[in-house]
Amino acid sequence: MNEILSIINFILLTILILLYICSSIFEIIFMIKDEKNNLLVFVAFILDLSISFIMIIITIILGFISIYSSSKDKLFVYIIISFIEFLITIIFLIILVNEFKDRNNYKVLIIIILILYIIKIVILFFNIISSIYERQKIIKEIEESPLNYVDETITEDIYNSILSQCLNPDDKKLKKEFKKKLKKRKNKNTKIPLSSSTGLNTNQTV
Repeated sequence: MNEILSIINFILLTILILLYICSSIFEIIFMIKDEKNNLLVFVAFILDLSISFIMIIITIILGFISIYSSSKDKLFVYIIISFIEFLITIIFLIILVNEFKDRNNYKVLIIIILILYIIKIVILFFNIISSIYERQKIIKEIEESPLNYVDETITEDIYNSILSQCLNPDDKKLKKEFKKKLKKRKNKNTKIPLSSSTGLNTNQTV
């Protein structure tokens, strides 16, 4: 299930990069062909081109790398930036719909640009949701890592179990055995202070 989630995220990130590139190309074509040269649309497109370029870099650096390297911190930053981009894209879409509704020239080009914006918004939304799930998965893996239990009280049996899990991280049987050993160690550690404190009291009485 974890691998499937990561694959889905990689696919969404790839689609996003393609959408940024496609929308930028069609925006440039529109600006070259458009005779009216509406200032608001021109400014919106220039801003979107700049943001698209930045988002491609961010998607590669924070999106792909954070999922590949299982970095919860980088992924958190990526989620925040993607959410900001999500809001900006919605604002741009509203501006473009208002500005394009009275235009008949380049109708097909305008429709393509608007469709690309809508698809970008939808993919961004699913990407944000999937990235949140991915981050939760990474946090859970870090918290459940057997290496967290390496301390001065570790026994040889538990150490060997940790090594086995590192070599076979997907083996559920090893995980169950490891939990049993931890529980056994915990019960043993809780009994030791009681016996030692009893001995202490006995010595004081003598």
